[in-house]
Amino acid sequence: MAECGDDVVFQSSLDINKKTHQVQLTRRHLTWDLASPGKSLRQTGSPSSQPFIGHSGCKHVPLQEIIAVNLERSLGKVSPFKSAKKNTSTPLKESPIYIELQPLHPVSFSVHVVKRCPNHKWKKKKVTFFCQGENLCRTWVEKIEEALSNPALKRPRSLLVFINPFGGKRRAPRVFEETVSPLMELAKIRTHVITTTHAGHAKEVITKYDLQSVDGVVCVGGDGMFTELLNGLIDRKMLEAGKIQTPSEQPISPDLRVGIIPAGSTDAICFSTTGINDPMTSAIHMIIGDSTAIDVCSIYSGDQFLRYSSSMLAYGYYGDMLKDSENNRWMGPKRYQVAGAKKFLANKSYEGEVSFKLASSADTNPKDKMMCNSGCNICAMSQFSQEEKGPDSWHTVRGKFLAVASFTMSCRCLISPIGPPHFS
Repeated sequence: MAECGDDVVFQSSLDINKKTHQVQLTRRHLTWDLASPGKSLRQTGSPSSQPFIGHSGCKHVPLQEIIAVNLERSLGKVSPFKSAKKNTSTPLKESPIYIELQPLHPVSFSVHVVKRCPNHKWKKKKVTFFCQGENLCRTWVEKIEEALSNPALKRPRSLLVFINPFGGKRRAPRVFEETVSPLMELAKIRTHVITTTHAGHAKEVITKYDLQSVDGVVCVGGDGMFTELLNGLIDRKMLEAGKIQTPSEQPISPDLRVGIIPAGSTDAICFSTTGINDPMTSAIHMIIGDSTAIDVCSIYSGDQFLRYSSSMLAYGYYGDMLKDSENNRWMGPKRYQVAGAKKFLANKSYEGEVSFKLASSADTNPKDKMMCNSGCNICAMSQFSQEEKGPDSWHTVRGKFLAVASFTMSCRCLISPIGPPHFS
């Protein structure tokens, strides 16, 4: 069953759904397959150094997609116990006395793996393996946990979690307690949870927190909280390097990864990176060490640095809409539709001047209607292509603008699943 070059770590015969399977752990996979007919668990229960031969229906799970492994303890049974007679001359009415037995030793363990569902949604699937004895059961759990602790998998063991109780529909605390926290506990990930109380709270904490004690930072909220954490991490990195952000200075990338559990209004950053706004999906991505790089831009007023942005920078219509929506936060996500309709009907335009440089000719043209999705060929080839500079001259457009917007990512969301219109 082991693939070429995939060394076998441990293997034995185990039962799954009352059927004996040959189970094998390699450095990259957990594999199980139905045992040959007539072979019982007792005959093949001990580990073997010989590789198994795979059959049709053989299941392969990459180690990267194992969420957790845990022992399953058999529940104690309640059995009747008849009382003895104290005096044979005086018959006593026999009545059962019930006693509860202690839990039995574990003879099974469960492996929780990633289950891919339609529309980029991920769920947890549980597969239970039954062993012949307790020692074999514990050995399997230890071997799998050891394999999952490989630094190459980049799985977090400790996370700093910020919860924004005011964003979106104010459901962030419930999302964390009901969905995220149980998954983190199952995967044995320690979490230090901080519930924010005011704007800028997360940034205040992140600039002083001992980041050496955690493997990542998680925000349970929306795009605003993610941007706040991102700014705090980059500001801290620049300060530690003794640098000041200027137009000629390249921002220093944070060492820690930042995760998002969607609980905001639009959750465009989460939707653009995972393809869905689903707390369980995002939590599983974090647990298995999944990550993706995003672009960050710096914003200035003249030469004065303002902040970093990773999604959208807008002036005019979009800015007016966001400003107006802040007065109606009690409406939740619907405030954007209301504010957007008001500003659209107002049809207000602004005098402005936009200067830009053209990209290199090797890049795609906006009119080719090609969209960046998971597995995008252009993105896949970008690491192999040399950077080509476009024309150095600036192009300037002056006039009245209804809106000017710059997108650092696709900014997809439930309201706009394919992102902003290209030719609006």
